[in-house]
Amino acid sequence: MDAYGFLLTIISSGGALIVGIETFRDWLLRRREEYVELAKHKIETISKNIPYYIHLARNSWNLGWYGSTESKEQNPKRLLYYLANILYYKQKISEMIGDLQLDNLDA
Repeated sequence: MDAYGFLLTIISSGGALIVGIETFRDWLLRRREEYVELAKHKIETISKNIPYYIHLARNSWNLGWYGSTESKEQNPKRLLYYLANILYYKQKISEMIGDLQLDNLDA
């Protein structure tokens, strides 16, 4: 094998190595972009439903406060009202963004 053949072999194998490295790097960048886009979509979906989450939190707090033994006002109708509101807002959130979906079915 002469020097030119040896040089050509080194250049071609280096080119193949560079192509492999760049292909792997592009795959990693695409995977990262998909992850970022998915996170942006989740944040956007949740931010659209913030009013429902606020109502849900407020009604949960009120149910806990009026249902506790410290409160003097244990009106069953009021407790049922807060419980019904909690279930209503949970249903609204479920309709808007769907149920909880886990990546792992065993979880």
